Amino acid sequence: MIDLAARLFDRFRGGAPGVPPPFVLPEVPADEALISEAGKRLLEAGAETQFDARRIATTVHYARAFGLTEGMVADIGGSQHPTSRALWSFFPGTEPVETRNDLRCQTLPFRDGSVDAAFCLEVIEHLSDPLYGHATTLSGVRYFLGELHRVLRFGGRALVTTPNAASLWTIQRALLGQPPMMYEWHFREFTVGELRQLAEHAGFSVVQLQTEFVWYRWDFGPIVDLLSRHGYSAADRGDDIFLVIQKDSGAQRKPLSIGLPV
Repeated sequence: MIDLAARLFDRFRGGAPGVPPPFVLPEVPADEALISEAGKRLLEAGAETQFDARRIATTVHYARAFGLTEGMVADIGGSQHPTSRALWSFFPGTEPVETRNDLRCQTLPFRDGSVDAAFCLEVIEHLSDPLYGHATTLSGVRYFLGELHRVLRFGGRALVTTPNAASLWTIQRALLGQPPMMYEWHFREFTVGELRQLAEHAGFSVVQLQTEFVWYRWDFGPIVDLLSRHGYSAADRGDDIFLVIQKDSGAQRKPLSIGLPV
């Protein structure tokens, strides 16, 4: 039997230089010029590295494709972080309004139905429960999504991105005996199915939901081979989830079937 974990350790050794060419799924946007420009703008905005260049470029792609930069735009979590400054430099005509409140339990600083579009980029994985006991109820995330639904106008959209808990990267980490998370300090990471449920439970319609490879684009061939040989899907295995949701008139909240404590 092939020792898959040993092969992965030999290949990656914690991300050392000289890793093999990346494994890239065909649906991943591959505008290398845009990625290069995003890297330059990250450094100009004060980032220490270009690590987020592909994520910023992919976010620009989604913002343009789904018309998310017109009207009143909310940048959830603030626009003063270097990654946010780099992103908004691509849209000089947009002046996003940032938020600085506790998203877990404080109302967003906008009137009902006053926001045309919102960006919630790499935020929800940090939202703990306001009252945390022995297990999470996701009350902080659910409260925030309810607030997001309140402030968006009918037809308004939001882009939510967050690490994919079922990515090839997290599978690789588990096989190497590491915690199966993008970052261990995150409160909770989500699968594609969980994120859809949470959005629909808050009353949103899902416009687009897929994963992208925006960080760790290494050769995950051994893992893909393992999945295919044992009948598991390699779909939705990118390291980040990109979710576009919309507030529609008359939409009904759907039940939540994620296993949570009562």
